[in-house]
Amino acid sequence: IIPCFKENGQSGIPDDLPRERRIYGMDSVTDFSKPVFIVEGEKCAHALHGLGYQAIPSLGGSGQGHMADWSVIAAAERVYILPDNDETGWKYARGVYERVKGFNKVSDLRVLRLSQYDKGDVCDYLTDIIELSGWNGLDSLHRHPAREAAKTAFERYMQENLESIPAAWAFIVTKS
Repeated sequence: IIPCFKENGQSGIPDDLPRERRIYGMDSVTDFSKPVFIVEGEKCAHALHGLGYQAIPSLGGSGQGHMADWSVIAAAERVYILPDNDETGWKYARGVYERVKGFNKVSDLRVLRLSQYDKGDVCDYLTDIIELSGWNGLDSLHRHPAREAAKTAFERYMQENLESIPAAWAFIVTKS
């Protein structure tokens, strides 16, 4: 990642960055038959990469989801949206859903809710796993001694907490 500074000195993402380049972690997506997790930030994607999962967010966080070209995962069979547990996170999740719901290959599109964490994300969940109690949330989990225990705990959590897309998201409002 190369920092970008605009003419006014503000840092951020270049305004002219192509839409297909606004996805972080596409190099982790190597098998469209396995789940692709859409998370809210690069840190969360990096944590899931360390556990061996395919995970992507839009560059720049929740405010940039509408600028990303999500069609790069159109061939994915399973897409799990894993938002931060706050209003912004759920707004991001719904926006992502609006952009991926029409992909013909996606047969399993669900949300993984982290309801026990007020404003929390998947990194908060992982740091609560006893075996990862010393993990700082940034270091790679690829070689962490508790990697397999953390992966097992996350898979169990996922099996128990994957939810269907909220009904309100599928509701269509028209003038008539």
